Amino acid sequence: MIDPLRDDAGKLVGFAKITRDITDRKVAQEALDKSEQQFELLVQGVTDYAIYMLSPTGEVTNWNAGAERIKRPVQKARSVRLKMFQQTSAQASFKKAS
Repeated sequence: MIDPLRDDAGKLVGFAKITRDITDRKVAQEALDKSEQQFELLVQGVTDYAIYMLSPTGEVTNWNAGAERIKRPVQKARSVRLKMFQQTSAQASFKKAS
């Protein structure tokens, strides 16, 4: 935003502009973006383990290829209930008896 500068009589004598150097902010954002991309590649590269992200309400919001392969979710939506990934007590009892 450019602001007009006026003298005591109200005559326009110039303009004022405030500029901020956001170089550090941009460098930090680029580093964060790169870190997030590397983490995403790491998580998606794991296929022997199920890795999934939960929302604060307990919903699965994202999962990796390992979770897709191991759990084979019936619903392909981006958000499903955690119950889909949890073992039922009957399944746990069956595994113990085996």
